[in-house]
Formats: sequence, structure tokens, C-alpha cells
Amino acid sequence: MNWYSKGRETIEREAEAQKAARENMPPKRVWLKENSEKHLLYLDDTGINFHEHAIDVPGNKVPTFLTCAGRDRCPCCQLGIRNHLITLYTVVDLTGYTKNNGEAVKNEKCVHALKSESALSLTRKAERWGGLRGMRVIVSRKGRKDANAGSDFEPAMKDGQMVRYSKLDWSDPKYAAFDYERFYAPKSREEILSILQFAQVDISRLRGDNRSRPSYDSSSGGGIDLPDPDFDSKPTPSQSTASPIPADADVPF
Repeated sequence: MNWYSKGRETIEREAEAQKAARENMPPKRVWLKENSEKHLLYLDDTGINFHEHAIDVPGNKVPTFLTCAGRDRCPCCQLGIRNHLITLYTVVDLTGYTKNNGEAVKNEKCVHALKSESALSLTRKAERWGGLRGMRVIVSRKGRKDANAGSDFEPAMKDGQMVRYSKLDWSDPKYAAFDYERFYAPKSREEILSILQFAQVDISRLRGDNRSRPSYDSSSGGGIDLPDPDFDSKPTPSQSTASPIPADADVPF
């Protein structure tokens, strides 16, 4: 086989492959800087729980996350790589961020991945709030050792009432939670081994095992339009000390 090709067919095929790779990137995860907070609108009540491995890849700022398929089938487990139970929610990042080029990004649909201790804390509070779906929650990260997805959760308050977006049209796909099963189902054994090898993990003792599982990809979300929120009339006493809403939160999103 020649090491080169001629004509547009190869270029078009590569361009299509690159486009598909961009479209199939997993949804962006919420990250908080030290001593910071974000306002998140939750689009589901329970999210989904599963175990995953965080693989550090040279040159990447964030790890590559691989869903665990079960200890007897997962190459990462067979190599002794630790996994964590996480709970994943679909949220809208109302605080947003600014890109390096100065472009402001707000109302981005993304996922909030919490380890078990933080997820349990949020779940317990959501039960007192009357549910998580439609709630505007202030998520805080206190310091360097705190979880980078935040570990403190308080409902946003206005005039002594919790901010809740109960008027959202939940039948509208843009307000729907991501399809977790499709997005986060385990990759095939070959894909996982390829990622581990690229991450410079020694996989030599796993070579020769070609068992595979189906592969699933995901797509990322984007900025969405939101109507004005309304407010719960009976906040619980524990919610009255919540942090104030940023000044720019009074305008429609």
C-alpha cells in the first residue's frame, strides 16, 4: 500500500472523519476554580450512577474518562487502575465562562459529575427542596483540596424564595437530559486499550485478548434559551442562608 494518495476522495473522507469526531465528543463537564461558585440549572432529578476510570493522557489538561464495564471485563480494572462511582446530571451552566479569545459562553448545556460523597449531599438537599429538576443551585468549591466539581450546594434565593424554573417546556429536546446510556456506555476493549497505550500505560500483559463490546459515542450541548424562573413560596429554614444571586441573574436567560 502506498504511503500517499491523490485526488479529493481521501481529503473528503478525512474531513468527514474529523467532523464526526468533533460531533461525537462527550458533553463538557462542569469544573470550578478554587474558591469559586457557579449557578447551575438542573434538568433531571436523579441523573445516572456508574463507575469510571480517569486516565491522564500526556499533553491533555483534563483526564480521559473511561466507563468501567465490570471488573471481569474491564482492561483498566485488570491493570489495577482505580475507579470511582460517580453520579452524572445534565445541567445548564448559567454562570458561564470566557474563552481565551474573549468570547463569553453562557447557558451551555453540559454535565455535572459528582463523586459519591458530594452526590449524596446534593441528593439529601434536593429531597428537602422538593426535587432537583428545574432548580437553580449555587455550587461552590472552597479550596484546592475540594472536589473540582464543587461540594457545597445551596438553592439560589430571591426575595426569600427558592429560584425554580417550573415553567420550562420539558417536552422540548433542548431541556431534556442527555442520553446517558448512549453517551457513557463502555467503549470496546480495543478502544480502551488504544487509549491506554496512547496514555503510555503498559498494556503488554493484556495483549492477545481481542474480546470486544459495542462502542457508543456522544454529542455535546450548546447554549440554550430559558424563560424567566418562578419561585417556590415555602423555602425551608435551611435555605434562608443561601448565597445571593449575582446581579446579572435578574435578566431573562
